[in-house]
Parts: sequence; structure tokens; C-alpha cells
Amino acid sequence: METRAVRPVEMTVGWLPVEILSIIFLWAAILDSDNDYAEPWHYVDHARTQWFSLTQVCKHWREVALDTSELWTHIDVGRSIEWLELGLSRSRNRTIDVGLHSLRTAKRAIRLLSAHVHRLHKLSIHWVPRDAATSETVKALINKICRMELPALVELCVHLGKQMLTDGHNARLVALRPACFPSLQTVRFRWAYLPWDSALFSQLEVLHLEEVAVPWEEKLPLDIFLAAIERCVSLEELTLSFALPVQFPHEDNLPGSDRVVVLPRLRHVHIEWDSVWTNPPEIFQFLEHFQLPPKASLTIVVEYSVEACCLNSDCEAALELIPDNLPILNKATSLYLECTPPTGPDTGEAYYLVETDDDVYLGFTLKNDSARCKDGKTWTFDVDVQLAGFCALFEDSPHLTRLTIDTEEYTAEGLETAFSRLPEITIIEATYTSLDALRELLAALATPLEPDSPDGPPVMPKLRSLKIKELPWDPELLPAIEECLEWRAKRGTELSQLQLEVYGRPTDEDGDIDFEMAQTTQIVSLQMQMNGSVVLLDVPKPVEGTS
Repeated sequence: METRAVRPVEMTVGWLPVEILSIIFLWAAILDSDNDYAEPWHYVDHARTQWFSLTQVCKHWREVALDTSELWTHIDVGRSIEWLELGLSRSRNRTIDVGLHSLRTAKRAIRLLSAHVHRLHKLSIHWVPRDAATSETVKALINKICRMELPALVELCVHLGKQMLTDGHNARLVALRPACFPSLQTVRFRWAYLPWDSALFSQLEVLHLEEVAVPWEEKLPLDIFLAAIERCVSLEELTLSFALPVQFPHEDNLPGSDRVVVLPRLRHVHIEWDSVWTNPPEIFQFLEHFQLPPKASLTIVVEYSVEACCLNSDCEAALELIPDNLPILNKATSLYLECTPPTGPDTGEAYYLVETDDDVYLGFTLKNDSARCKDGKTWTFDVDVQLAGFCALFEDSPHLTRLTIDTEEYTAEGLETAFSRLPEITIIEATYTSLDALRELLAALATPLEPDSPDGPPVMPKLRSLKIKELPWDPELLPAIEECLEWRAKRGTELSQLQLEVYGRPTDEDGDIDFEMAQTTQIVSLQMQMNGSVVLLDVPKPVEGTS
């Protein structure tokens, strides 16, 4: 019987079915979009994207890409109209997302889009005028778009630039009527805003406003602004970044408001402002009028300005002024602390994150670049003071049991004050890069809860687990920790778990740990101060810049 060798079939990508190739191209396009900037008005040069380069591999791939209509549904128009023409043709009848980024091509682009308004799903406009003449052009183009009927438009993003205001032309989109935009759910505006009496508010699910800098005469009384937000009955996400065009009551004895805004579908609120120096701060005045749903998360970013800080160089801890009507204050289970090392004597940035077991969170960021006035006065960014203010919010939080520290900027005194305000903490996880930095934490833990009772219970009397990460080995590490634990044990507060992740323990020529017996003796001594186990783990040295 004659046998023949069977040669394996050489499979190449050229053998792939058209359907599979199309899916690969679509995934390449998705990866491209993931690499873009988060801003919706960021211009993408499609000819430089990865998926478009695949069309140049071979004739077959090019034909498949040109015939895959989904690839042509995201169209950014710059100084050339060609990509819009290609996209409108090759996307066939699919819905399209279009970005208009150049005034040079704006008129022609709008004319081409007028025949495809039924397909327009997302429209992003980024026109920054250079002078008064181009401001008038932008205003006319915006009004023209507002008069178009866009039945399928779900998201509208507009970035008009500060020039629209400095030239005396406000950037209101006065004709955004529900009849023309029946499907609109998301509005993202920078240097632009809706008329505050617009009926569109009632259908929005996402409202994102940045840099709403209006003249004083166009600012609204607080009650009218709250009424506009209150009309957003379907709102799920609210962002106000330097976008509180309000005459607050502290200004010239203006009237306040008794209105309490309740938006039952709201899931996330992001507010960024620089008015922490006012009394009370505007950002917190605004929040006092909100009754957030239990599942709503909140992010607050406060930026100190030079002028603001110098009006009150003895500014109290801004964090203490957060309204006490936030549901998370009673539901919080974990607290995360982080500080950016200062680049100068008057700089700093602190970040606090509080979470609940059902993924609701409160994020708070304090930024200060340089609070130094022309007359030489300075306002020092004291992270210890700010930490104390934040922790004061949670003195009565019954479920806040976990604390994560990812900074070395706090002093022992600052941590001691904070710890005295967190009585329910049972778990601490901290990252330190030196024993000297860790000693600040250990000193804070070896502090009595009541200063007048040195033999009384320590701060954080319920602490049972301590985990230290990414610490370089130091022969004095275990004795230093033992001293702290012994102090707490004498006051009836023992740990049940201690975990140390260290790197750089010395080894002999065989790779075994040197002095392992001596370290074992120290660990046994540590365990005598505990009611549980000690875990000492050797880990790789962390890569610089990661944690």
C-alpha cells in the first residue's frame, strides 16, 4: 500500500473570511478610539489611525475595509472636507458620529450634513474664533445648526472657546427646541451653555458644563439656577466644572433659596470650583440645596487661586464645610488618602476617596499651585489641617472600617488628629518607601485617644489588621513595629493580623535570606504582642512611578 506525506496547509491572514477581517478592522478602530483623548471635541486624524493603515496592507484588505460600513460611521472634519464625503458615502445608511473642528470647512460640512440629518447620532463642534468677525461667523453657524431638525441626535458636544465671551458675544444656543432635538439626551458644553429656561432640560440624562464664564449682569439668582437644574427630571450625570453662573447670597446681600433639588435618577455629580475662600464657599452652598439619592456618587475638585487665598490667609479647613446632607456620610465603609508631593513651599494636592460596599463614592481633590500674593503674603497648603477637616465628617460613621494610606506627606501629629476622628477603623493598609516615613504612622498609632489619659485606650481602639506595602528592608523595621504594638497591647488593643511586604532583604551567595534566624526571633517577639499572625513577604522592588 502506497503512502504519501500530507503537507500541512499554510494558513495566512489572506485566507480569512471577509466577515472575520471586518471584525478585526472594527476592533482596531475601537482600540484607536480608546487611545483618543477623553474630551469629546478632540480631533482625530483618521488617515493616521491604526485601522486606516490596515487598508494599505494589500488590495484585498483595502477592499474589505472600504466595504465595511461600520468603519466609516465616526467622521472628524478638519481643514479638509474629503473625509466627510468619504464617510457619508461609505457608511451607507448607518447612524453617524460627526466632529466639526475647523471654521474653514464648517459651512460646506453643514451643507453636506443637511441631507443626512436623519442619520446624525452624535455631533461634536469645536470652533474657536480668533476675533470679533469670526465670532459672528460662529454664532451664525450655531444658529443654523439649531434650526436643523435632527431626530436621531442623542449627544451634542460644543466647545466655542473663550473668545466668544471676550468679544461680547455670548455663546447661548438659543434655538435648541425639543421639537428639533427629540432624542437628545446628552449635552457637553465648554464656553457655551443652554438658556436656563430651555425646555430641553427635562429630557437630558447627561448635563456637562465647563467654563460658563458669564458677565455679572447675566448671572442668575441662586433660586433660578436651582430651578433650571430641578427641571432635569431624567438626569443621571451632572458635571459643573467652573460652571456656576450664580449670584450667591454672600454677594451684596442677595436673596438665597429654600429650594431643595431632588433628582431621583441621578447617579454621579462632579463639581469643580475655586471659591473655597468665601464664607461659606459657593461650591458647598450649592450642594446644600441637593438631596442626593442614596446611590449617587459625588466628586468635588477645589482649586485655590492666588487672589482667593490671599483674601483670607488663615483659611480654615475647607473640607469641614462639606454639607452634612450627603447619604455617604452614614454609609461609608472605606477611606483612601493620597497626596502629591509639593513642588514648592506653597503648592500641594490632596485626594480623598470614600466608598461604600455598593460602589457609591465621594471623591474630593484639593489643588493649590502657588498661593503667593503680590504683597508677599502667602497661604500655606497644610495637608494635615485638610485631612483633619475631612475625617471630622466621619466621626459618627458607623461602617467606616477600612483606611488606605498612599502618601508620605502626613506628619505623625496630622495622622494622630485624623485617627482620633475615625474610631471604627479595623483595617489599615499603607504604602511607604522608607522606615522614617513609616515611623510617622507608628507614632500616631501609639497615641492615647484622650490626651489627658496617657494610660487610656489608644486612637483607633478597634484596629485589628495592619498591612504595610512596598517597604524597603531595614534591620530596624521589626523592632520599631514591635515597640508600637507593645504600647497598644498594654492598653488592651491587640492586632490580629500584621502583614509586611518588603523588598531588598540581604541574601547570601546561594540566594538565601541572611540572618533569617534572627529575623524569625523578632517575628516571634512581634507575635507575643498580638492575638494573631505575622506575615513577612518578600516582593520585587516596585517600578518607579507605580504603586
